[in-house]
Amino acid sequence: MKPKRVILLSPNPYSLYTLATLVLLTRAGTEVAGIGFRRLMNPSRVLFEGRRDGARLIKKVCRKLLWRRLADGGSARNSLSAFLAESSIQRESVPALCRRNGIPIRYCYDFNDADFVAWVKASSAQAIVFTGGGLLRQPLLDATPKGVLNCHMGILPRYRGMDLPEWALLCGDADSTGCCVHLMDSGVDTGPILMNHFVPPRTGDTVSRLRGRIEYQMPSVLVSATVGYLEDAIALRPQSPEDGKQFFIMSPALREVVEYRLSRRTISTAQTSR
Repeated sequence: MKPKRVILLSPNPYSLYTLATLVLLTRAGTEVAGIGFRRLMNPSRVLFEGRRDGARLIKKVCRKLLWRRLADGGSARNSLSAFLAESSIQRESVPALCRRNGIPIRYCYDFNDADFVAWVKASSAQAIVFTGGGLLRQPLLDATPKGVLNCHMGILPRYRGMDLPEWALLCGDADSTGCCVHLMDSGVDTGPILMNHFVPPRTGDTVSRLRGRIEYQMPSVLVSATVGYLEDAIALRPQSPEDGKQFFIMSPALREVVEYRLSRRTISTAQTSR
């Protein structure tokens, strides 16, 4: 069997999601040929994310750069921090782990930069594993034979875009919260599906706790799907545009409705395609 070899993309050197994914990939016998990081001090990135996320950008920075201590959703057991501890993964910066294990590192302002794409191609990786870092354009999507794998916090094809646990709950579709590993394409969450993983709400959940439980499982789901895909054990399931809808950032007022329904346990379930 051909050795499994991937490039990992990370939004920053301190991402717990990247750290967990890197360790799980190596434990699964997958060679990480290199890791690309987006530079933190990037004015165009700050401007883009500020326009997209608004005030939520502050919380996002806290979660990513302060090791998620400010955003564990009130439940230490439902967080990436807990996942690292329970998986016996040492909590450290990703570059520190790379240096100890001889994994090449590449920094860039944008993963779509021509020199970064050339670096990926030169790695001879079979695929790219995406753990965050912005929109990807076609040259990078085509840089490896098996494309770019992403774990999306929503069930595809039904829920594409942003704030998908919240939108599923607002739509009375509590059976459709979880995550999905898919191949990235030029659309928004429209690439072929590898694996859906369902994480339904529990009694007493808040939105943050539900999202935390989904995040807790995302590294394992992403790595399981990646290994299966590289071993040709998972078949791709194409999406059609009409199979789902794209959702956008939920307003605070609608989020309050979702929180109220969770607190009152009035969320109804709906039959969904798996």
